[in-house]
Amino acid sequence: MPKIHITKTDFQSSFLKIGNEQWQEAIKSMTLSEFALYLYLSSQSEESITLTKQAYEHATGFQKTAYYDAISKLKKLGYLIE
Repeated sequence: MPKIHITKTDFQSSFLKIGNEQWQEAIKSMTLSEFALYLYLSSQSEESITLTKQAYEHATGFQKTAYYDAISKLKKLGYLIE
């Protein structure tokens, strides 16, 4: 098996607040735009989560219309609770 080298930076902050098992389970039931919202929310501090269409579009590159679908799916799956 060939070796794989991934270039990455060690972070002291600005990191996801989920484990490998959590994101691996989540991605199995989501589209890419839904998973992008999941990761976006996982990277926010619990004290100040900015959840707007504009923030989602800026962070992910997905159109604002995908925002509504992603919100709906994350609610359905229990990741977002009103």
